[in-house]
Amino acid sequence: MRKIGIMADSSSGLAYAPFDHTIQITKTTIHFGNETLIDGVDILADAFYTRLETDPQIPKTSAPTIQEIMDQVEILKAKGCEHILHFPISTNLSMYGKNLKQVIDPLLEDVELTVVDTKAATLMQGYLAYVAEKLSIKGHDVQTILNIIDNLRQQSNAYFVVDDLKYLIKNGRLSQL
Repeated sequence: MRKIGIMADSSSGLAYAPFDHTIQITKTTIHFGNETLIDGVDILADAFYTRLETDPQIPKTSAPTIQEIMDQVEILKAKGCEHILHFPISTNLSMYGKNLKQVIDPLLEDVELTVVDTKAATLMQGYLAYVAEKLSIKGHDVQTILNIIDNLRQQSNAYFVVDDLKYLIKNGRLSQL
């Protein structure tokens, strides 16, 4: 049985999860104007949301760097993982997941990478990665894990309420009505 490693990006919220896990987290970069911050390293969630309320600049984000991803891959390889399932933010919200496999595959040695389109962000994205990790620990193979995750994703809905639509409009996630 091949050992399976799990990765997700920091938008999954797993760094703040109220449960233990060994999921490797790739860090998103946050840009406030000319200032660049690494999510979870240079700025934590509470400080980010405080700054969002007080800073007139709307932050932009960048996907984790290739080096960041490769560093996490190497950590999983060192743990004996031969296959990695990566759970990035939804491809509907970022091109990161769509392009990742074709960029990373030529750099990989002795490990296979599957990018799972979570079709989600934050809590749901992290939850899918968490379930995949638990299934991996129980000894399920990659295809079984992917089938279960796909079924779970299709049966799940997440609802959220925002206090103010201005940030969604300014960052292009929502068009003006």
